[in-house]
Amino acid sequence: MDAIVKEIKHANLSDYTVKTIYIGGGTPSILDSSLILKILNEIEPYATKDAEITIEINPRYCK
Repeated sequence: MDAIVKEIKHANLSDYTVKTIYIGGGTPSILDSSLILKILNEIEPYATKDAEITIEINPRYCK
């Protein structure tokens, strides 16, 4: 998670308006919600208020 947050910080998102956030690949639903929140908090300053947020979920691994 720290590497993803570092990547977001170095992406210079101030040049962009984030309208869509997609967290997928593998099974992100096995992550603790605090880790997903860590990512979203890093992106939030650059996202529109009505940004679409999608998280890929495998029901087999839902807590």
